[in-house]
Amino acid sequence: MNNDFKISPALILLRGKPAVGKSHLARTLGAKLAIPFVDKDDIKDIVANYFTAQDIADYFSYAIMFNIAASYLKNDSAVICDSPLYPQYSFFQAQRLADKLNVPLKVVRVVLTDEKKWQNQMEGRSDFPSHRYKEWGKHKKELLDNKSYSIKDEFIVDMGHFSDKTLDELVNFLIK
Repeated sequence: MNNDFKISPALILLRGKPAVGKSHLARTLGAKLAIPFVDKDDIKDIVANYFTAQDIADYFSYAIMFNIAASYLKNDSAVICDSPLYPQYSFFQAQRLADKLNVPLKVVRVVLTDEKKWQNQMEGRSDFPSHRYKEWGKHKKELLDNKSYSIKDEFIVDMGHFSDKTLDELVNFLIK
């Protein structure tokens, strides 16, 4: 993919509920900007084998993800972190890291407002590890609950309406 611009070191957080398209966006954006991405769920796939308590597995997965991100940032690279960014302590971890390394923190909230597409994406994850959401009916009420926290100046991407124009707008948000 042609990359006609250079993005300065920045910690880019993609956040959103399970199966809305965060990882797809991370891969697409990483390729467009020629920067790496770290997926918290890839880390949790390993960590969950050692901790039966999900909150502990999540805590260590976030700590490892941000440690890997710090390595990229220290080497003058921007990096994308793909995670639900929930609970809120994970956002505070990211803020501390960005402050410590004196890099901008850019947050992108990924949503999928088309409930049928969201359900299809989730139910298409049958081969995913057991800790990941795969059953729409079992999790629908929890997923449709708007329980979240707000972050100032976040960019919102609806993957149900994702286009090249959306990607260009997102890139402009990230490089400004």
